[in-house]
Amino acid sequence: FFEGLFLIHFCLPVDTRSMFSRDSASVRVGILGAAHIARKMARAICDASSGLQLVAVASRSLDTAREFLHSLGLDSVQALGSYDELFTSEDVEAVYIPIPSALHLHWVRKAASSKKHVLLEKPISMTVEDAEAIVAICREQGVALMDCTMWVHHPRSKAMREVFASGLLGDICSVASKFSFPGDDSFLQNNVRCKPDLDGLGCLGDLGWYCVRAGLWAFGFELPARAQCEPGSVERNAHGVLLSITATVWWANGRTLSFHCSFKEEKQMHLEVLGSGGKLSLDDFVIPECPTEACYAVHRAGSAQSEVFSVAVAPNQETVMLQEFSKLVGYARKEATCGGLSEAERAELQHWPEVSLRTQKVVCAIYKSAALGGVEVAI
Repeated sequence: FFEGLFLIHFCLPVDTRSMFSRDSASVRVGILGAAHIARKMARAICDASSGLQLVAVASRSLDTAREFLHSLGLDSVQALGSYDELFTSEDVEAVYIPIPSALHLHWVRKAASSKKHVLLEKPISMTVEDAEAIVAICREQGVALMDCTMWVHHPRSKAMREVFASGLLGDICSVASKFSFPGDDSFLQNNVRCKPDLDGLGCLGDLGWYCVRAGLWAFGFELPARAQCEPGSVERNAHGVLLSITATVWWANGRTLSFHCSFKEEKQMHLEVLGSGGKLSLDDFVIPECPTEACYAVHRAGSAQSEVFSVAVAPNQETVMLQEFSKLVGYARKEATCGGLSEAERAELQHWPEVSLRTQKVVCAIYKSAALGGVEVAI
């Protein structure tokens, strides 16, 4: 579903000439696996402004890697017939890992131990313990780590944060979000996101991750105190994997996030941020509906109408995320070669791994609440 939407908005032909004419500062990236989800990132990496250069794709089958690249018009990129080849290749400086979350720790450990920077699909793991280990091994090995929650890097997200900072909405009090799409019977039983041994967090890890990140984002990435699912909202497939769930998360001073996510409902991507002086809302917060501009509405307290603001999507959220990742790699390079970073650079290098870990902690607290029948769980 997501991959299809992405390709609608990012379907320009890949210019392989621009890939190989970049300067040496471009981060040389290899992709681990040739799954369908990796197609969207391959295209984004090949954007000349991403700061990255796609140099290899590894699969457990050489033919599969070649077919993957050929289907994207990327025959000049190296195809590898095993995952391990990616980590021994001197041409590869960073890896994009889009495989199931249950396998993340193993392959992140291999990547970091090989001094490869890591761009990791979300959720970053299935447990807090694995997430902590992922962050720790990357820090110990001096490699950059970022998860692929794209929307927070969108130019619109920066504009909305400026609205919060301006005081226009007053004190931010609560966040409400809904993210769902209608999976068919085959998806609900067979898709990797519905398999307990591969992506066992189900809709909570896949869709709820975005909603939880929205709450963290709105409240300055502060870690909340506790979380609770609504017991009657929990629906699972025959394997016990979550298909639908509603939850509430609490911060200090009564601030809250309430969200619902589901693999069984019509598509919705709603986000609303309420303050003491107004509210901000949008209905496409994860994937903008329009490829050229993205909108959000602000309703001020006492006003009869909402004001709609638009932000040009240039560059798009995928490219901006990759530019941010490229910058983190640059900081890690600098630290490894020059022996030191400024305080601001170090804080930025550590920011996104910490945000990933906080998102994982909230998601897992909600998952635990669901497993215990809806009790409150401390974070």
